[in-house]
Amino acid sequence: MSNSAPNVTGPATGSASDQADRSLSAPSLMVTGIALYLLLVALLSAYIMIAIFPRVIMKPLNPPEATVAKTGPEWEALVDLKFRPLRVFGHEVMGALEPAQGLLLLAFLGGLLGSFMHAAHSFAMYVGNRQLTRSWAWWYCLRPPIGGVLGLLFYFVVRAGLLTASVEAVSPYGVVAFGSLAGWFSKQATDKLAEMFESLFRTDKTKDYRDKLGAQTPTITKVTILPATQPSTDTILTVEGEHFQAGASVVLDRQPLKTDVVSPTLIKATVPAAERPAAGTESQLTVQNAGAGTSPSAPFAVRF
Repeated sequence: MSNSAPNVTGPATGSASDQADRSLSAPSLMVTGIALYLLLVALLSAYIMIAIFPRVIMKPLNPPEATVAKTGPEWEALVDLKFRPLRVFGHEVMGALEPAQGLLLLAFLGGLLGSFMHAAHSFAMYVGNRQLTRSWAWWYCLRPPIGGVLGLLFYFVVRAGLLTASVEAVSPYGVVAFGSLAGWFSKQATDKLAEMFESLFRTDKTKDYRDKLGAQTPTITKVTILPATQPSTDTILTVEGEHFQAGASVVLDRQPLKTDVVSPTLIKATVPAAERPAAGTESQLTVQNAGAGTSPSAPFAVRF
């Protein structure tokens, strides 16, 4: 989630890009709040699921022989879809749900737990690498409810297309599994839902949106060096290419430069006079967009 290339190392005194990164980093209070929020969502979801989960009962395969020991093959374990009421410290806060309502709640809770796994793994990775920025706080806050709704919608899709039996024949374990996987692997689940929707409502008309959320790797096609008027003045680089996004950074030989994104195809970067390569030196220049999961452009050779 860093706004500069992960392998970039600034000067010992700290460059302007390093200072900008530190200003965007999530403060410790925010990190603690997100961690407690995710843990609370996981604990509440697990507690409610365990508290209301329907019980498993033993039913005889041969009712006339119901007096035999329950360990024999004449008995089988079946799930009775009678959900338990939700009690907290001995107080009933929610009555027993009907089978159809209980399965919906299990799908939602499964989506919450699956999305918690996704969000917690991402959160731990970026906090451990000290790359968590404050702009991602709302992503972690909204990730569990998004996963819960996705698990619920995926359950509806599965019920409509695959499970045509009565509600009593649906396994609550399968409902939790579908909801959890939909919340955990949300991208794959939404892609599958989009594929199903497109196959049902196919159209030849397409729309291009100006701002897409998908990360696109920038490309450099041309770099123009505006020579400094004096040895003590900075050098301006005009970088032309594609897929330049707001917040992108230009890196010259592992050194981040002050960057001004003019348009998606034009960037202006400033090389300080004290850090300008010697005349005739060939340097490597890259551009990387801000945000997690972005990749820098292919190196572009620049001769000063």
